[in-house]
Amino acid sequence: MPAVMIYVQHLLGIGHLMRARQIAQALADVGFEVHLVSGGMPIGGRLPRGVQTVQLPPIRVDDASFTPLR
Repeated sequence: MPAVMIYVQHLLGIGHLMRARQIAQALADVGFEVHLVSGGMPIGGRLPRGVQTVQLPPIRVDDASFTPLR
């Protein structure tokens, strides 16, 4: 089985994460072993079927200036 890892870092909003989750789901649906790694704040909701998720310690910012990274 082919394997793929998708890394996504979201700082303001969750659009990148949601798109990465959709891509991960589509790959899993056609037989890929998928690992989705997130470096942003954890979000709730349903996890993609057949996708292994890894939550890294989150990086955060206060506003769109992206300073300071915490």
